[in-house]
Amino acid sequence: MYFKLNFFSVGHGQSEGIRAHIDTFDKFVEDVFHHIDLIRAKHPELDCFICGHSMGGAISILAALKKPAYFKGVLLIAPAVATNPELTTPFKTTLAKIMRWIVPQFPVATLDLSKVCSCPKKVKIMKHDPLRYHGFCKAGFGASLVDACKVIQRRVRSIRFPFIIFQGEDDKVCSPEGAALMYEDAVSKDKTIQVYPNAFHSLLNEPNGVAETVTEEIVKWLCARA
Repeated sequence: MYFKLNFFSVGHGQSEGIRAHIDTFDKFVEDVFHHIDLIRAKHPELDCFICGHSMGGAISILAALKKPAYFKGVLLIAPAVATNPELTTPFKTTLAKIMRWIVPQFPVATLDLSKVCSCPKKVKIMKHDPLRYHGFCKAGFGASLVDACKVIQRRVRSIRFPFIIFQGEDDKVCSPEGAALMYEDAVSKDKTIQVYPNAFHSLLNEPNGVAETVTEEIVKWLCARA
C-alpha cells in the first residue's frame, strides 16, 4: 500500500508567500523536510520516496543530496537539471542576476504553455487552472532556479541515491541534456533513465499513451524497491 502526499511549495498553489517568488531554493528544500517530519511523526514505519517534476525535480535532487538517508529512492519527471538555452539566454540570465538584488519581482521571461505539453486540450486546462501561476517569471525566482541547476551539475558526481528519470525527448522547458548528464555522471548503483520520443515537458499530460506508460513505470519502480 502506498500513500501519495503532496504539498504546495511556498508561493505556489494554496501556500502562503509572494506568488512564484523565492530568494533561494534552500527554502523549498527546508519545506520538504518540514513536511516529511510532520508525516513521519505520525507514521514512522513508512518508507519515503520523493518524486518531483520540473522545478520539483530540482528540489527533490537537492533534498536527496542534503539528506540522502531520508529517502529510499528519488523519482524525477523532466527534472530541472539544466534549463532550455532558448529560455535562459545569456541576456535573460544576466538580467535576472542583476535585478534579483534590485527588484526581485522584475519580470524577465514568460512560459509558452504550448511548449509544455503537446496536447491542446491539456494546455487549455493548464491555462485555466486557478492553482497554476500564470504570470511572468520573476528575476529572483529565475536566478534562483539557474543557481539550483548549477549546484546540481556541480555535485552530480556525488549522487549515490537510487533514482529514475523520466524525460521527454522534445522537452522545450528543461533540457534533456541535463537529465542525460545526471544519469551518466551520477555514481549511483541503482539508476535508470527512460526517454520518451516526441514527448514534451509535462509527461503526465502527454498523449499517445505516454502519460499512462510513465504512470505504470512509476508504480513498477516503486514496487521493486518498497
